[in-house]
Amino acid sequence: MSRRIVQLVPRLGTRLDAVADYARALDGALAAHGIATAFLRGDPADAGDASPRVASRSAEALATAVEALHDAGADRTVLLHYVNYAYEPRGCPRWLIEGLERWKRRPGTRLVTMFHELYASGPPWRSSFWLSPVQRSLAAHLVRSSDAIFTNCGLYRDRIAAMATNRGVPIHCHPVFSTLGEPAEPSSWAARPATMAILGRPGAALRAYGKHRDALVATARALGVGEIVDIGPRDAKVPEELGGLRVRSLGELSAGDISQLLSRCRVGVLDYPSDVLGKSTVFAAYAAHGVVPVITRFRDGNADGLRDGGHFVVARERMDRTYSTKELEAVSQAVSQWYAPHSLERQAAALSGILP
Repeated sequence: MSRRIVQLVPRLGTRLDAVADYARALDGALAAHGIATAFLRGDPADAGDASPRVASRSAEALATAVEALHDAGADRTVLLHYVNYAYEPRGCPRWLIEGLERWKRRPGTRLVTMFHELYASGPPWRSSFWLSPVQRSLAAHLVRSSDAIFTNCGLYRDRIAAMATNRGVPIHCHPVFSTLGEPAEPSSWAARPATMAILGRPGAALRAYGKHRDALVATARALGVGEIVDIGPRDAKVPEELGGLRVRSLGELSAGDISQLLSRCRVGVLDYPSDVLGKSTVFAAYAAHGVVPVITRFRDGNADGLRDGGHFVVARERMDRTYSTKELEAVSQAVSQWYAPHSLERQAAALSGILP
């Protein structure tokens, strides 16, 4: 390896961590470009991984930990994976921003930030409403400290551009890649069984079987679904049937097993806002495997080049039509083609081009 960068992540030892999976996959892909990674974890309590972690959530501890990795042979380049709530329970990681700004005062440093998140917002009765101004200010400081920026959806790209006073900083927008594999040639969609996957965290599954139940049943019928498979850890018992459709609960599986299963599914459910689908690893997994995504939260059908009926189907309690195999196969092909330009290899190549 000709270069060795520092990847600063919230955690690595925790299971079901999309950012950790993203960083690990990126590490493997960057190796093909001669770039190795020294991981640094920003959670001093994170366990189960051998890589270094900060001694405490303080600016001094962070600057010291980064400098120690440089002394051990890493380049003076940090790739930061920014998720504000993952670094501080209230979403205000002032110590992180101050520590990086302190480190940046040293010569030859380069900070590349991947904004997985920016800041939260909400109604006045939620803490996010009152904390949002502080979160925005910290994000703006980080934008201005960064030498290059990556993010995962157009909404964030536009917000970052509005924050940037360092107008020369490049802002790259790449929807996230699949951390569950990328089949070189997805199996024929029409030849797959009429199976719908429900994939994701326990909360998403709970909403699928509760809040969105009627919409999913109506949509499953409109799409000709014959069976549902539930994938992932669950906090409650998964129902054995949904609107007359059999539900098979498979529990938590390896990434390889999930990939094989998705290659045999026609449809996949996603409880995620449609205007930020570019930041969803579940949507990326469906797209990479040619699975037709079914979206439960519709906001904007044209975000990041995605549209209802073209790249996904919106779940509705009243479906005024049924979809033919030909129509759904066209959606499968369209979402696969949308995914291809920002696959794992494409993103690793793009990132390697801006690292010193």
